[in-house]
Amino acid sequence: MSERQIVIVASGGANIASLQFALQRLEVSSAVSADADEIRAASHVILPGVGAAANAMARLRQLGLDTVIPALEQPVLGICLGMQLCSTRRRKAMPTASASFRAEPRAYRSG
Repeated sequence: MSERQIVIVASGGANIASLQFALQRLEVSSAVSADADEIRAASHVILPGVGAAANAMARLRQLGLDTVIPALEQPVLGICLGMQLCSTRRRKAMPTASASFRAEPRAYRSG
């Protein structure tokens, strides 16, 4: 079996250092990248994110990753905003193969 090559997508705005530290504690190595070829070559991809979905999508578009991530066939783990971007409601913005689950993010109501 080949060695795992985990890539954390450098999508901006995420606390990537904490994620890397968590993986290190599990003795799992990872790379951080916004390079489409490196992401495509990974055995597993982690899409972290924090903040507003529109801003995150704009950043992914700027990096050219809005078309790369939906086309991935390997396992993709979305964390926080990354999970929202892979959800059913976001399919129109960024349709992903991993969006087969029926999660629909909703805004919190104040008060």
